[in-house]
Amino acid sequence: MQLLVYDDLKPEMEASRAATHLGAFGGFLSPSEVAIWRRLGSFSDYVGVFAVEAGQVLGHAYALRLPYTYPDGRVERVSGVAGVGSRPDHRGRGLARRMLEEIHRRERKEGIDHIALWTNRSWGAHGIYERLGYQDVYGIPLAVRAVPRTMRPASNTVRVRHGRVTDLPRLEEVHVRATRGRIGFTPRLPRSLVAEHKARALDPPKDLLVATDGGRPVGYARVEEDPSRVRCPELLTEGPGAALALIEAMERRGRGRMCTWCLSAVADQGAELRRRGYLFVPTGWYGMMACRLRGEANASQVRAELGVDQPRWVVHRGDQF
Repeated sequence: MQLLVYDDLKPEMEASRAATHLGAFGGFLSPSEVAIWRRLGSFSDYVGVFAVEAGQVLGHAYALRLPYTYPDGRVERVSGVAGVGSRPDHRGRGLARRMLEEIHRRERKEGIDHIALWTNRSWGAHGIYERLGYQDVYGIPLAVRAVPRTMRPASNTVRVRHGRVTDLPRLEEVHVRATRGRIGFTPRLPRSLVAEHKARALDPPKDLLVATDGGRPVGYARVEEDPSRVRCPELLTEGPGAALALIEAMERRGRGRMCTWCLSAVADQGAELRRRGYLFVPTGWYGMMACRLRGEANASQVRAELGVDQPRWVVHRGDQF
């Protein structure tokens, strides 16, 4: 069994790479999507590590390098691991461990201090990550409310509409201003929202609500929904008026269903959500694990180094990987 990087994969391996990804996650990261994220600069130079045997890709783990503002104000890259998976009929062979150890070696060589990933504590992979030194450092908080079918008229004069592709550069500016002085996954790489749209991971008319003032976007909320609920994992605004307008718009969209908020949107809009009767759950089963790449550290130390327990820490849907 070999460990190869993305550019070492041969064209005839593409079907097995797709099959492994589909078998692990039900989706597939196409070459065009890989190219988009590489141009953005979010992937490592080698993209990821792949376990290959007899010309077949049996496992994969992708490696990202993302800007991160530490509590002392310095902005450095942190490593992110995404899409760790192996073909179901080859599990139990230690492929994930070997791929992650190779990523650690490469990221350590680049001088990066911390590496992180997102996972569910109930998954079997959680134990693999713990044995490799990862610690649970952040569990996603939730705010939940059953929205009645009939609601009072909006109390805010800020207008809210569906997003447009032409909004994306302006919304990235809103994100920069709204997270100025924060720590964590900020500033984002320029044109991140544009890249998400190009990679078909973001459909502005369906996935975004945009608050406008005089026709100018001053805030936005990302929307995820199904027949039972609407969910907001990201809300950024340039003022409290826009935040209230977006909260009301989210609830109107979710009438008769559960309306849920998560990640930093819960903390940032906590006072208004409490006023509106939301139930708060401090942490769920899905969250972020992280470890120090050079030298050992316990969970408390890693949390302190990353600042995840500080009110200034910010992480939204666009920061997950």
